[in-house]
Amino acid sequence: MLASTIDTLEYQHGVISKATSSIKNDKSILRLTKKDLYKAAVVACEAYMEEDLCKYFFPDEQSRYKKLFALMRFRLQTQFNFCTITSNKIEGLSLWERANEHSGLISLREIFLGVSLLISIGPKSLWKIFCFQLYMFKLKSKLIRGPYCYFDLVVVHPDHRRKRLAYMLLSQTIEQVDLAGEQVYLETQNPTLVHFYHKLGFEVIHESKLPGTSIDNICMLRKGKK
Repeated sequence: MLASTIDTLEYQHGVISKATSSIKNDKSILRLTKKDLYKAAVVACEAYMEEDLCKYFFPDEQSRYKKLFALMRFRLQTQFNFCTITSNKIEGLSLWERANEHSGLISLREIFLGVSLLISIGPKSLWKIFCFQLYMFKLKSKLIRGPYCYFDLVVVHPDHRRKRLAYMLLSQTIEQVDLAGEQVYLETQNPTLVHFYHKLGFEVIHESKLPGTSIDNICMLRKGKK
């Protein structure tokens, strides 16, 4: 999803690489704890409030923060095991997941949380998010072949930007993925971040507008290191 100040470590086709175990066991990568989930949702919300995609999902300015917070809390609850943080102060965080760790079944807990999200943000916003996710899934399937790492969410609180924290969140994972020679994919709706991703070795492979909007969508790929 959202690689603006945002982005999933996703290994396709059931491939479990050396990088997988390295990422799990690397003590330098801090994990989110359940007691800090609320705080992490606040950080993600405040980091993403002014993004064009957020405004598209939640056009009403008065209710935007509340609805975005509900979305971020939902994402952290359902992807809790894939969240890394900058430090115990949680200046920023990233979400990642591997496709081979999903059974493809929706748990009762996820259904319950989904109903709660629907009540919190309303059917119109939820439909926009669903259509966005479906479009991204189809685009990703068309553009990428073979095992790859997919960054889903990287956010840094506005008070802590320009401290190389986003670079730290991304690079510490990329270093582990490089051990397996995996390619890394992400998309961003913020063109100003393209230069930043270039510094990490990403190249633009697709540019378009999100359907029905004037929002830029830029897909980028970092080839695996042999």
